[in-house]
Amino acid sequence: MAIYVTTTKAKSMLKKMQSSELNTWGINKKGEFTHTTSSEQYNKEAWFVPEIIDSGICFRLITHKDYPLSQGIYSVYHGRFIQMLFHNFNEYFDNIEATAKPEPDIDDPVIDD
Repeated sequence: MAIYVTTTKAKSMLKKMQSSELNTWGINKKGEFTHTTSSEQYNKEAWFVPEIIDSGICFRLITHKDYPLSQGIYSVYHGRFIQMLFHNFNEYFDNIEATAKPEPDIDDPVIDD
């Protein structure tokens, strides 16, 4: 479960993202992104873990051990994260792709914090 961002500016885009105040997105000390809202719906139920790859950035979606990944969480996180990317960072990338199902080579199903 991932979002792939095609960019030649991966390092500068990620640095900008991790140093920005992003509406409805929090960033932990590891540089991972989680959804945050005042209503607390979906807050910290999953995280996008960024990784620089040859074509740009891969944002892997991982879940917390206490929150199994439902279709609702998956949909909300992917849709709202992509919306945030388009709204705030569209000058950095050429294309965005989202996977529809888990990818065994990149998915890490749970974290503890």
